[in-house]
Amino acid sequence: MSGAEQGYARVGWDEPARLAPPALGYWAGALRKLLRNRSALFSFAVLVLIVLACAAAPYYARDVSHTDPFASNVGGSTMVGGKSVDVLQQATNGFGLGLTPVGPLWRFGPYALGADDQGRDVAARLLYGGRNSLLIGAASTAICLALATLTGLVAGFFGGLVDRVISIFLDILWAFPIYLLAISLSIVLINESLGIGPIQLNGSSLALPILIIGVVYVPYVARPIRGQVLSLRNSEFVLAATGLGVPRLRILWRDVLPNVFSTVIVFAPLMMALNILTEAALSFLSVGVQPPAASWGTIIRDGEDLLYTRPMVAIAPGIAIVLTVLALNILGDGLRDALDPRAKLRVG
Repeated sequence: MSGAEQGYARVGWDEPARLAPPALGYWAGALRKLLRNRSALFSFAVLVLIVLACAAAPYYARDVSHTDPFASNVGGSTMVGGKSVDVLQQATNGFGLGLTPVGPLWRFGPYALGADDQGRDVAARLLYGGRNSLLIGAASTAICLALATLTGLVAGFFGGLVDRVISIFLDILWAFPIYLLAISLSIVLINESLGIGPIQLNGSSLALPILIIGVVYVPYVARPIRGQVLSLRNSEFVLAATGLGVPRLRILWRDVLPNVFSTVIVFAPLMMALNILTEAALSFLSVGVQPPAASWGTIIRDGEDLLYTRPMVAIAPGIAIVLTVLALNILGDGLRDALDPRAKLRVG
């Protein structure tokens, strides 16, 4: 008898089965798939860099640009090549009329991306605007996912009259063009303060665009969740729990919600990308973030009149929006492939 056969004789024939690696759980397997997706990891790294750069906006304005990104600097000057140069220079358009902001200096210092028409540092405003854009995108996504998950769970699980009422409300909200509805709500709420209990929100509060954007996109998430809950309601484990007399709210919380949680996670980066674009559009139309606050959309609006002389004022926030939205969409696709068992062939 060989050594291997003697070993099997001593420990029993079921030893090879015990030596096999244990099967991964659902979440561990999904994390392993996600870590193998290089595109998703690279997009996540880009997002982390963008968030860290925007979080460092106060330090950049204080220690690098040495400017106040929210105060006009019409009569200010900066050092270029050892010489003092006006931030707003006389226009060289043949008539010599008007003022042109100093162009991008491409240096690690003041006015690296130039100035806007009020003499403010574009790079510093870009970082501060990114903080507001990312905050609005993340907060509105959290509100949207929370409301959509709640309405989708209730409508799909209880059915009947509850489902019909909620579905009609979602259909009415869905029927409005999203941007038209958001603009209408923004115009009404900006001109009048909004009171929610003891909380009073004025027109310049960031909570207004967060609330508006978070509400208008609820049907986009609630309807897929409702459809998934409708299929789960007739599954064997739910029917078994119902037959055993388990309370319906307990079944909804302990059995149904965990099964739709992966769908909510997949929606998170995709909705955040969509919300950032919506905020930029509203701010560009002056019905989003209000002065003196800034966002990527407001900076693009400020650079609209400088497209032919200082295009970097509008191009810089546009590039920031493209990178952020692209990274979020790639990360969302990676999460979908990792959390969807049917996407095994797509991961590779």
